[in-house]
Order: sequence, then structure tokens, then C-alpha cells
Amino acid sequence: MEQHFELGEFFRERYRNILPIKYNLNDIYVRSSDVDRCLQSATFNLQKFYPPIRKGNSEEITFQAVPIHTAPFQKDKYLGVIPNCNKFYIDLYKLNSTEPLQCMAEKTRAIKEYVSRECDIGQFSSIVYDTLFIEELYNLTLPKWTISVYPENLRSLSLYSQYHLMALTRTQLKYSIGPLIDEIVSLMIDKQMGQLNPDRKLFMYSGHDSQVFSLLRALRVFNGLHVPYAAAVLIELRRAGDNHVVTVSWGQKGTLRANFMV
Repeated sequence: MEQHFELGEFFRERYRNILPIKYNLNDIYVRSSDVDRCLQSATFNLQKFYPPIRKGNSEEITFQAVPIHTAPFQKDKYLGVIPNCNKFYIDLYKLNSTEPLQCMAEKTRAIKEYVSRECDIGQFSSIVYDTLFIEELYNLTLPKWTISVYPENLRSLSLYSQYHLMALTRTQLKYSIGPLIDEIVSLMIDKQMGQLNPDRKLFMYSGHDSQVFSLLRALRVFNGLHVPYAAAVLIELRRAGDNHVVTVSWGQKGTLRANFMV
């Protein structure tokens, strides 16, 4: 929650010259994945992006309720984690059948079985790494059994199972993050041509870390690390003389790095 408060404050400062502090439906559109944590993230972020305001000289403070749009999770082509497309799964099946991935599965089998046994779970899940990471973050003592597998082994397994299997090939990227990229490009073209109606200045999407990963992979700016909590990708259309430039920045508040694209 606090991280999204900070991110919202960062957005307010970054866009203060183009987005008035008073909410207007013609300025911004917010969409979230229909998952509680994504909706909560958007809500906390917007509380600082559009903080309560005073009415004139009075002491009365008005809370700004910014609408957050969503769609049923299984039907959300932009922010649904699992693509609703048979071609994606056909490509994934073929990929899992290749020699390199079969070899990797065999090499990591013992680690997965060990972790599953120690955690008393039926099947290995990347959430084990997330849980241990958070416990370490809060200075909790980790179980002794983790010494041989955490952080390196579990980090690699988590990256692979959580991210890479969704975005290893261009086909996977096409169906996992392609619709959102198409949406962003279409909005930018309409904005550039003066055809955007309403003529909004910002479109905000609250999604999942796997989507951030896929988006960065598609844009070829991913650094190979886990996506941090409360991370953001800023894709900004800028005017440069008679031309337009798109800049891509990503990271957490205070660590956003820019990559310039024509």
C-alpha cells in the first residue's frame, strides 16, 4: 500500500504540468485486471495521484473518486494473465517438448521435488520464492531447509516458471501482451493525429508482474531480473519539433530508467 502511495505521488509530480490535480474524466482513463490486488493497487495509487482537495477557501475537503474500469478476468484480452487463445497453448506445448526445455526440466526435477516435500505441497509453485523473499524482506528467520535452494536456485526457477514460459517466443508475446501493445499504439496514433475522443492525456493499466515482464520482453528492454513490487512501465508519446518520439521508462518510484525509441 505504502509503495503505491509513493508511486501515486511520483505520478502527481511527474505529470503536474499536464494533468490538473482536480480529476476530470476527459484527462485520464484507468483500467485494472479484475483481481483484488490489482484493483487495490490502482485505488491506493490514485489516492495520491488525485489527493483530496479543498473547496475554495473553506475547510471542507473533498475526496476524489477516480473510476477504475475492469472486465471479467477470463475475458480480459488486455490484462488477463492467461491468454484465451489455442495458438498460444499449442506453441507452449511445442516449446515444452523441445530438447533444451526437456533437459532443464530434468535438471531441476530434484530441486522441485525437494521444495515441494519441505513445503508439503503437491506441486512446485513459484509462490514459494515470493513467500521466502517477503519473509527475508521483513527480517524473519527462514527455515533451515532453504539454505541449499534460496535464493539462487529458487529465483531462477521462479523466473522461468512465472515469466519465461509466458514470453519465450514471439508467438507467445503476440498473444500474451500483443493486444495491450496494439491498444497503446492505436491510442498514440489517434492522439498524434488529433483524433482521440475524449482527448485524454493518460491511460493507466493496473496489471500483474508477468504482464510487465512480457511487455518489457516485447519491447526488448528487460534486464532479466524479477519485476519488483509496485513497478511501473511508462510509455510516453512526446513531441520533438515536427516529429514524435516514444520513450519507455520502467522500474520502481525513484529507479525509473529511460530507453528512447523513435
